[in-house]
Amino acid sequence: PSPSSSSKYKFKVCIIGNSSVGKTSLIYRAKKNAFVQTLTTVGYDVIKLYFKLPNEEICELHLWDTCGQETYQAVNSIFYKDVTMGVLVYSITNKNSLEELTSWLNALRTHTYPDIKVYVLGNKADCAQKRKVSLKEGEEFVKENDLWKFTEISAKEDANESGISVIDIFKEMEFLFLWILIL
Repeated sequence: PSPSSSSKYKFKVCIIGNSSVGKTSLIYRAKKNAFVQTLTTVGYDVIKLYFKLPNEEICELHLWDTCGQETYQAVNSIFYKDVTMGVLVYSITNKNSLEELTSWLNALRTHTYPDIKVYVLGNKADCAQKRKVSLKEGEEFVKENDLWKFTEISAKEDANESGISVIDIFKEMEFLFLWILIL
């Protein structure tokens, strides 16, 4: 679907996690279906995806790409306003990036609401030979924190071992937003 200045429905998704875990690359993959190794995001960036509802109306999905550097975390609190969903991203090659998700999750819940839907993505699945975080550790984090979904993914290779692509993940979010509209 093409952009529409009169989109009736707009959903804000905050993509958060440590620096260099691949947040911007995941968003670029979702938007352009291509991989780009990017520079560090400074501040934030907003990318819009559009999808069509069964009644032909267009919805906007605003993906807020926040910087992961610790010095900007206080500024990030501004960007949590009106967030519909959170996406926590860590790198399977960096144990600290998973451990820091607790801090990101606490900030998200503090600045939004305690039961916000959160999708956790373990990125860089294409670097399995450098793995520092097991699949089980990612699953346990999601279970312990009562989060919505979890999958490992690769922004570089797109599909994971199960054939799930980055685009599939964002389409899954679209279905959640459709349920929100129906309820």
